[in-house]
Amino acid sequence: MEKTVLAIGVVLVVVALMIVRRVYGEPLRARRLLLAPVIELAIGGYQIATHGGLPAGEWLSLALTGAVSLGLGAARGGTVQLFERRGVLWQRYRLRTFLVWVGAFVARFGVRALLAALGVTTAAASVSSLASGGRPHFSAALIGTLLITSGLGFLGESLVLTPRALATGVPMQASGSGGSSLLGILDGVRGDDRPVGGARRRR
Repeated sequence: MEKTVLAIGVVLVVVALMIVRRVYGEPLRARRLLLAPVIELAIGGYQIATHGGLPAGEWLSLALTGAVSLGLGAARGGTVQLFERRGVLWQRYRLRTFLVWVGAFVARFGVRALLAALGVTTAAASVSSLASGGRPHFSAALIGTLLITSGLGFLGESLVLTPRALATGVPMQASGSGGSSLLGILDGVRGDDRPVGGARRRR
């Protein structure tokens, strides 16, 4: 279980850093659009496969919450701001991006709570445990399902963001180019924005 917690911790740190970069703005890279969902889906699938799979009710829960995550992730992809800076395409998360994100979390929680109340799931009993003031039990398989739903959210975002980016006609930055993460954040704060298809704007 310690290895599981460590792996999850690493994933959370990577995702958190990625979100921070996108809040301040970062160059859009095609390969990075798929990196986060692939990592989360792979680790989530591994956790489930190596810990005996899931009960039938949990597969239903995963299917429903996964569909919600994919759909609202796609909606989130439509809220991301795209703009040009120094000849390449950048992206930035906006307030409504996070509002959709919160909505997805609430929707997933609601689905799990409903299935737990109906007695369909077992691991989702942790939801009712929280409601009664108890301590939830996070098994490796449950953590795996949470990673998969999160990965599907990022996948849905990428599936919408990629064609949006291609439609602008502005080239994406080549993978491996550019500065460090800290320099990228500082550049996002102080740089000039050129809205795609519009005039230059200084923030």
